[in-house]
Amino acid sequence: FEFVRGNNVTLALQSTQVVPFIDKLGDELSTALNHVKVELVREHEGAQDVIFQIDRDRIMRVIENLVNNSRDALVNAEVPEAKVWLQTKVVNNQIKVRIADNGPGIPEELSKKLFKPFATAGKANGTGLGLTIVKNLITAHDGEVQVDFEPAEGGAAFELTLPLQSSELDQQTSVA
Repeated sequence: FEFVRGNNVTLALQSTQVVPFIDKLGDELSTALNHVKVELVREHEGAQDVIFQIDRDRIMRVIENLVNNSRDALVNAEVPEAKVWLQTKVVNNQIKVRIADNGPGIPEELSKKLFKPFATAGKANGTGLGLTIVKNLITAHDGEVQVDFEPAEGGAAFELTLPLQSSELDQQTSVA
């Protein structure tokens, strides 16, 4: 329950290359998405050879949760040509991981309480704790979660912003 409360979350941080980590996770997620006819689109911008300090298991759970929420929305709404985007981008010494879909979007009644415990709508098996856990784990990594209720893709988009290691930034800057 430390994930739900958000206090004293202990992280097992490891230096991790962004693109291989995201691509391996994308491979695992694609299999399940393909079974329900949802395409996973991966896009990386400026994230090659970039390293961040993360608790791999926890960040994997965060991304899985967001992708699974997209999948559920797409399947429940029976969206034709359903897609989930998994994107990475380096901006201002941070890595942004964006999960977006072309589903029905987030119901308006949920938008104000999205990250509060037990906020759920239309999910048969949902506890309403997933996004609370997402926010708390990203905050524990000194990161942020932002929501775009009207993304270009049409559904909803969640953007995770995580810091890059300062020593890595110095090395990358000096090489460039």
